Amino acid sequence: MSRIKYFLKFGKKKDVKSFADGTLYCSNAQTFWGIEDKLKIKGQGDKLEASSRFFGQRMLVYDCDDKCLVAEVPNCNALVRYEPAERTPVFCLFSVYEEDCDADFTDGINIKLSEQIKQTIRNHFPNADAVAIIDDPNQFLRDVEDSIGTEIKHGEVQYFYIDKGLPADDEQRAMDMQYMKYLVQDEPPVVENGKMAYRFLTKHVYRSLLCKDVFFKDEQEYRIILVNEKISEGTSYPVRYSRKIRVVDLEKFFENM
Repeated sequence: MSRIKYFLKFGKKKDVKSFADGTLYCSNAQTFWGIEDKLKIKGQGDKLEASSRFFGQRMLVYDCDDKCLVAEVPNCNALVRYEPAERTPVFCLFSVYEEDCDADFTDGINIKLSEQIKQTIRNHFPNADAVAIIDDPNQFLRDVEDSIGTEIKHGEVQYFYIDKGLPADDEQRAMDMQYMKYLVQDEPPVVENGKMAYRFLTKHVYRSLLCKDVFFKDEQEYRIILVNEKISEGTSYPVRYSRKIRVVDLEKFFENM
């Protein structure tokens, strides 16, 4: 967190003001799928939420209970969705890092986003006309933890080559192994039948919500995840803030940088 100097929340003014007044509006993976699939807005939506795409020359699928082989898939390009994470509430923020700040600025908000990042925000959030500015990210997170009343996980989103993988040869794609290592980091590997096996357990499935494709890297996302909650639609949670959250017009915010 030491590198994060501010959090920002982009959106329609009424929604951003509601957030600043103490309402944490969370969505789930199913909502993000719908935004991309139905509204065709990639950036605000993402078909890979709570999902992984697997590439391989040969995929073997086993039944978890009786360990029998269910299917063998050659030259696979498979989208796998993690059912335990599909309805988990998620709240998204934009992280402002040291390099996004004007070191020579001495008074007030010293944010200075690049033109590339500003354009990404405009493209990925076309309906946004306001931004909330959180000038003490650590205190904000403590306020959320104190207010929510259920366990939360939070952290910076990690960006990997998920959707298209990495080029292996002219016809094949390969998994981004850094991505796979991130997902399975909580369980030590075991040797089964002479081969190293890695496990991604349900209790750690929230990690799939902290990974996105490199397409989204300029969103610099930070997420709050209510790991023990399940929601079927967007749901609001009340939060008591220790510090006032300022809301400003988005274009004026960009112009004043």
